[in-house]
Amino acid sequence: MVVTRCRKIKIGEPDKPSEDGLDNLQKIGANPIHTAVGSKDDKFLLMFSKYDLLKAKIEAQEQTVKEKKAGNSHKIKEVTLIKDFNIQSLQVIDSDYCYSLSNESSKQGRPGFYIQNLASFINTSAKETSNFRLKAAVVGQNDLLDYYKDDQRIAYISSYDVIRIVPLLHRTVLGFIGMRPRDEYLAFRRFKDKLYALDKLGALTTWSVTTGKVLEQKTSNTALNYSESFANYEIYQNGTKERPDITYKSEWYSERTLLVNKTDNLIDFNQEQFYGVRLNSELGANSSYVSTIEKKFFKFRYIEILESQEVYEHFSFDHPYYGDDKLQRLFFSDNMQYMLERQEQNVILYQKVLPLKTADATAPPHVTWKIVSRIKRVPFDLAECTFVNFLFSPSLLMYLDYNKSQKIFVIKNSLDGSEYRRIPSGLMNPGDGKDITLVGKKFQWLSNNYVRVVNNDGIEKTVDISTPECEQISYCSVPMLDMEYLKKEKYSHYFYDMSITKENQTIERLKRKYQEYFTAYFSSGLRDHGDLYNILFEVDFNVDNCQGKVVADTSFTYFHWKIAELMESIPRFNIKRYHPEEIKVLALNIFPQGKTVLHYAYKNLHIIQRFYRVIESEVKKQKEQAALNDDAESGGVFEIPFMKDFNGKTPLHLCIEGQNLKSADIMINKLCNDPLDSHARAINDLLPSLVEAELPSLGQYFDSRFLQTSLLKDFRRGAVIKEGGLEYRITTSELWPDKNELKKQVFDTSAVDTEVKLEFLDMCGVHCYTEQIGQDFFNALSDSGNLALFGHRSIQAIIDFKWPLAQEYTTKVLFIPFGFYLCIFVAWSNAFNGYLYPFTKDTWYEMWAAEKVLCALLLFFSVYFLTSFWNYVDFFPSCLIIAIVSIKLKVQFFNEGEDPADYIDMYALSSFHSLASFLMWLKLLYFMRIFKETGYLVKIITECIKDMKVFLLIFLTVIVAFNEAFQRLSEASGEEAQFNGLNWAQGYAFTFALAIGDTRADLYDDSIAPAVVWFIFCLVLLIMNVVMLNLLVAIISLSFENINESWEQTMYQERASIIAENSYLIPYYRKKSHCPDKDQYLLTARELLEDEGKDELVEQVQNKINEIEVSLNEFKKEYRETQDEFSSNVQKQLDDIIAAVVKKA
Repeated sequence: MVVTRCRKIKIGEPDKPSEDGLDNLQKIGANPIHTAVGSKDDKFLLMFSKYDLLKAKIEAQEQTVKEKKAGNSHKIKEVTLIKDFNIQSLQVIDSDYCYSLSNESSKQGRPGFYIQNLASFINTSAKETSNFRLKAAVVGQNDLLDYYKDDQRIAYISSYDVIRIVPLLHRTVLGFIGMRPRDEYLAFRRFKDKLYALDKLGALTTWSVTTGKVLEQKTSNTALNYSESFANYEIYQNGTKERPDITYKSEWYSERTLLVNKTDNLIDFNQEQFYGVRLNSELGANSSYVSTIEKKFFKFRYIEILESQEVYEHFSFDHPYYGDDKLQRLFFSDNMQYMLERQEQNVILYQKVLPLKTADATAPPHVTWKIVSRIKRVPFDLAECTFVNFLFSPSLLMYLDYNKSQKIFVIKNSLDGSEYRRIPSGLMNPGDGKDITLVGKKFQWLSNNYVRVVNNDGIEKTVDISTPECEQISYCSVPMLDMEYLKKEKYSHYFYDMSITKENQTIERLKRKYQEYFTAYFSSGLRDHGDLYNILFEVDFNVDNCQGKVVADTSFTYFHWKIAELMESIPRFNIKRYHPEEIKVLALNIFPQGKTVLHYAYKNLHIIQRFYRVIESEVKKQKEQAALNDDAESGGVFEIPFMKDFNGKTPLHLCIEGQNLKSADIMINKLCNDPLDSHARAINDLLPSLVEAELPSLGQYFDSRFLQTSLLKDFRRGAVIKEGGLEYRITTSELWPDKNELKKQVFDTSAVDTEVKLEFLDMCGVHCYTEQIGQDFFNALSDSGNLALFGHRSIQAIIDFKWPLAQEYTTKVLFIPFGFYLCIFVAWSNAFNGYLYPFTKDTWYEMWAAEKVLCALLLFFSVYFLTSFWNYVDFFPSCLIIAIVSIKLKVQFFNEGEDPADYIDMYALSSFHSLASFLMWLKLLYFMRIFKETGYLVKIITECIKDMKVFLLIFLTVIVAFNEAFQRLSEASGEEAQFNGLNWAQGYAFTFALAIGDTRADLYDDSIAPAVVWFIFCLVLLIMNVVMLNLLVAIISLSFENINESWEQTMYQERASIIAENSYLIPYYRKKSHCPDKDQYLLTARELLEDEGKDELVEQVQNKINEIEVSLNEFKKEYRETQDEFSSNVQKQLDDIIAAVVKKA
């Protein structure tokens, strides 16, 4: 271990004497220090004795010549003594965490093995230090606490006869126990939860990726499929000390490894057979370059570790080696039929030639290589950014090139150099004056047909280059992505070279793990639990630039996993005791089963609020720092992972299923600030349930999902194409569209330009007719009682996009046929008297034939509408018409010449005909909803009827009361004086007519009690005509006023209902053409108003005021809780003191 002196610190005098009268030197001298550690910002020095903690505040001082010579750059300004920690032993792991063995104390509590955040020791204002007791331990005077850095383990005595060895619980990396230095191994291979490593002695060791423990070790006799030793072999590499070659040391080619024996120069190598004509010069006596260059000839072996715990050698070959100072790299195709060699500026493609059969059939083949192509135009400036052969496809038969004259990227054929495919300029477009290397650093071959690229917004896109248009296969927007290192570091590649190479970069590792998991889930489409666990538990080969030991890299720390479980199990978990830096780390963890901290804490409102408050503070800090650096684009890149777990549930799913609507509303409110595609697809299936739950923040959330990418921000002026009577353009687009195609799709080049704004709506699938989620979402909208939701432009945009197609097919398939249906029914009912006196062939043949045609058409249309009925209003008229027409035909064909009244109940038939006529005309109101002018009025009628339901109940009750009163007087009068009708039904009709203003009173004076009848008559007029009818007018006026104020929302809800009801009418091919790809987003383009910028500024100020108000309310709540807790503790202590005094007395 190397120890370096950083600085000398002088102990100074405090500004004012301390309460105990001791100066700084006396305080330090009075406490024997066993461990001292400086804070991350170098402002504090923490010194631990066996019992107490000394916190020294450090300040830089102006140095005299003498002090400069002595090296005293800082001095201790003030020393604070914090008593009763009882830390017997302390291991400082890094600048953030330490582990300790502690006896029982007032600060630590019970004795045991603790993990602590160093920041909590400095922040003495906190109610509790952020310590966490991991295990019980026998401490006493025991101070055995050892840190084994190579294995990433800590050992301590847990009892008198047990020593426990545990991993570093605050880190995501896990060392493999017993692993030797990296240069002693020849190959590594990971299979599921196991890591295999082959050393130079031929032994194959197996470790568990999840625990780091050794599972098995095989010697060379059992591990190899042949007997030749690996003792003289090493991993092939060709680099410099400044930039060592890590091609076969990283995870890029970890499936197979190329080994070389540099100890044995093959002097009998047949150069003439290998080089051929290249050995001879075309200039006579001169020598060729190949013949003069210094070279050696070595044996190479290409091996692979199999899952059966065997090492398999695919082949061996002899090949020239031109020295460590010459660039020479070797790569193999995925089918191992081709080898690519790069020698400085030369690239040669070889094809494998198998040998003739040998005597030993079990020995691996010793192959030779023949040249099939010398690739002359390779973009070496692109290739130099990484050791990975990223320009060439896995088969080595295609490669990426840049056409400088046309300024486009192309895919070329490796065998003949011909152009295979042009990459669309919208996909990889360096533009004028831009660095093509930076664009090339974001390119990756996934297979021989699929490539993946990423843009500056972090949007990854996988395309199929076998299609002429390079069709999109998948996409995702990588969260919290910062690609500044690609610009700063010359040797870097987005997909292969990670900037994280240290074990203690916990936050950076967690961010990267979240990005990898997000990409695997959405871009690669992984859903199998085993595949996802391979992402959560990875093997990191990149420690110290692939020179350090291989470690397991997890998506969580065991320490934070324990905290998360406590959050779930303890109802009032005290989250305030944990430092904000601790919460930041905790927020980034993805635990087993794909759970995040929000999955554990979704039931606890105060925990959710605390987490988001800390994260918002972090984002604010990052934005302020970015503003100071004039780099607004990189500010605010921190978020809590919001993903589905392995059961397909996000924290929001759990809230809705558990009816924790307050937690759900808080999450929805906080998700408003999340970037594009960060969570939309994760909660996509939950959108209908959110609409049904009617969360207060839902409308605000929907509108917040209008977001821009850098490409959309580039469109600032243009003439927006407006269609369908809309004031803006709405269409669909990929998240990463081609700029030129988007311009054609949105703008009219012949019109006058104005200032415009293009935005994506980050709500997936709900605008697609082909997706079930779209149908469910509109079903929820049509049933929603939250009319204000339809005032949000996000909901309006979705409805505006789907409405034209729904309107078209509702009109074509329902309204027009219904118009014919209604006209035919009216003509048949009036011209032919419905059913009673039919025409015959003899009396009027033409009318008889016309009637039969109309009957046939009525039966056809009735059956047509029965096959697609929506409600009872549609069902009953069709059934009634079928019955009526059938009876009519029966009369004409089977009972000709007879009187229908003899065998048909004319009362019932007439009633059915009447009811059918009424329902047919009533159905016409349904179709009036299609049109903007009439739909509004239909909605007013239906809403007024709904609002009248309570009034009608009271109105009918009063009608019954007055009718009963009239009925008793009427039935007691003579038969000729019965003014209330002859039966019960006529009595109600008389009373209702009187209630609405029919004041006929001819028989009142002839009744048995005229005075009483007139009194009741006056009472009816007063209560019914004056009070009740005016009350009805007031109710209708109020309903009208409410609807009139929200007529636009009402119209949109009507349209949503029609879309929900009639989407089944649209044929699939039209649904597909309307939205060809479910992965496309709604894109809106609108003209900016003159005062819109001012409105946005006012809105920002108002939002800031709201944030301050929320913060103040939370502070008040925390203050009250703290005050109550303090009062409770004081009262408890007073009670204890009084009890003790009473006991002594």
